[in-house]
Amino acid sequence: MAGLVFLDVMPAWGVLAYCVAGSLTVRAAVASVAGSDVLAATGEAIQVTLHHQNPYMHYYASTKPPGQPFPYLPGAIVFYWLEQFLTHSPPTDRWSGMGTVVALALLAPVCGYARTAVAVAFFGVCPLSVAFSVDGSNETTLTFLSVAALVFLAHAERAGGVARMWLCTGCAVAFGWAIAFKEFSWVLFPFVIQCVATNVRRSIIAISLGVASILIIPAFLVNPAAFVGSLLGGIASHPTVWGFNIWAAHGLSPESGFSVAGARALAAAIALLAAVAFWMRKCRTLTDAIVAPILVLTVAFLLVT
Repeated sequence: MAGLVFLDVMPAWGVLAYCVAGSLTVRAAVASVAGSDVLAATGEAIQVTLHHQNPYMHYYASTKPPGQPFPYLPGAIVFYWLEQFLTHSPPTDRWSGMGTVVALALLAPVCGYARTAVAVAFFGVCPLSVAFSVDGSNETTLTFLSVAALVFLAHAERAGGVARMWLCTGCAVAFGWAIAFKEFSWVLFPFVIQCVATNVRRSIIAISLGVASILIIPAFLVNPAAFVGSLLGGIASHPTVWGFNIWAAHGLSPESGFSVAGARALAAAIALLAAVAFWMRKCRTLTDAIVAPILVLTVAFLLVT
């Protein structure tokens, strides 16, 4: 009760600072857990690359089970290599989660301190969000890159002159890296571009796709078949039913005759229809451009295994 009274008399910027500090403290203190094999495989891919070998032709000992393909784009390898170089520690999403907290806080001049504090508090200490940043998966870093791009864009819409140019460039670079990091960002990018002002739309598209190409094309050209095969192989490499989806909620499994491949095809088809429906509706504001792909991805995640 005393804490609530304390927050009630604080100015909005003080509440935001309190939420940021609390979120960063929680994320710094929480212990890592041995969950997903994604970052373990990414760490192995980094070592393979540093030894001048192709990570998309490598036999992975750290995947579960061993020998699974590496289905992540080169942007992930580059990101975690830089993180590993700077922190001298294995790849983790902990820093990305903390970076997202700070990025959200930077929206305060655009959205207001009170609203931003609510967003920071919700994301910063949400148990599921915190767990995803330390469980060995890489979705938190994709979130960081996407949120960074949106924060740059939100500030660019209010700026002018040279500041607007640099903010748009930052947005484009972050989006380009997200595109080269994981395929989920491919759903967000078109919707956001649709609502960007016409005079900067072409440059953001060019820079974003240019950054993504710089990261992806060299890996593709080394061995196109291995690169594409590894990415596509990851889709079918886990023939189990797990995660936050309606199939796992109903306890379905391949042993009961449930078709994992069929569920994934259904999810892709429905998500595509949802994407087309939202696209035809036109996103006129940045809010619409964020909400639409979130709903599309929600549909996909509820149906995919």
